[in-house]
Amino acid sequence: MQSYIQAQTPGVTKLHNLSDRLLWVDYAKGVGIVLVVYGHVLREIRPVKGLFNQYASFFELSDKFIYSFHMPLFFMLSGYFFMSSLYKKDFLFDKIRGLVYPFIIWSILQTSAEILISTMSPYTNTQTPLAELITCLIIPRDQFWFLYALFFITMINYFLFRLNAAAGIYFSTALWVAYVLFRQFVPETFNNTFQFLIFFNIGILFSQSRRFILIMGQWSFLLAGIIAFAATEYFYLTGISPFNSTILSKFLVGVAGSVLVVQLSRLAIAANFLSILGYIGKRSLPIYLAHMLVASGTRIFLLKILKVDNLAVNCVAGTLAGIFIPLFLYKIAVKNEYTAWLFVFPKKSTKSANR
Repeated sequence: MQSYIQAQTPGVTKLHNLSDRLLWVDYAKGVGIVLVVYGHVLREIRPVKGLFNQYASFFELSDKFIYSFHMPLFFMLSGYFFMSSLYKKDFLFDKIRGLVYPFIIWSILQTSAEILISTMSPYTNTQTPLAELITCLIIPRDQFWFLYALFFITMINYFLFRLNAAAGIYFSTALWVAYVLFRQFVPETFNNTFQFLIFFNIGILFSQSRRFILIMGQWSFLLAGIIAFAATEYFYLTGISPFNSTILSKFLVGVAGSVLVVQLSRLAIAANFLSILGYIGKRSLPIYLAHMLVASGTRIFLLKILKVDNLAVNCVAGTLAGIFIPLFLYKIAVKNEYTAWLFVFPKKSTKSANR
């Protein structure tokens, strides 16, 4: 604990430099974003009665399995880099640029597109009212809840750690415990913020442990990780929990699943295996921002236009499109100063700077 407290103090050398990209993080984010896209593709297909009635148990099991750990993984990875950036001069601006800006831009873009399409096309699952173009910035829609929750989680920890660096993690965790005890009084808009706060905090703790990173890269500990995840996932999926607590069950499977993904990511790098995951993970934010529109379009094209009602085809095609089309759009957009704003916070142009 002494080394942890020391790491909170400005001027003390951190264990990780934010500018030095950690490849295993990219791999882990790659796994996470693939599961995010696949999970949303499943939920897009779910309202199709013929497919859902035929594969109801598959939908239920897949959905519950994916959502048991893939979002805790992203919050844990975000927390992993919190301490290395905490004392940067432009910390707050970085969070506005990296979280608030894409939340605003893509909430408006996606909501506008959904309003337009649902008005003109008979193929959408739901109708999107015009009022949501305003409320989407207050009450996050669809996948954008993650950016909303992550921003507030980061701000909570920022002020707590700046208030008392050594005790910040205790104050923040105590806040999560208070949420668990009194969550019925928490506004729905902030439910995800406090629910996932604990995973962000675990990421902070992991970032201060050299031993954790070393252990994660050893084959001898992989079996333990698999057993821990299998056991916690079984209790979570079946509801047969020895802890008699849904919250504790979700917490344990979220941690076990996230740690197992980190283990597999570390080992995959050592074996030079599935490097495509690193490429995808490094660009996970553009995928996260644009995949819902692409996945929805793919579903409409396959089911309504081509009349393809095969579940496997829809899942595979929707997932691949939801990953690689946003990557293509990102690559094209950032090359042009007039479209780069879609994915990157605008910089002062050279022309205006020279005036």
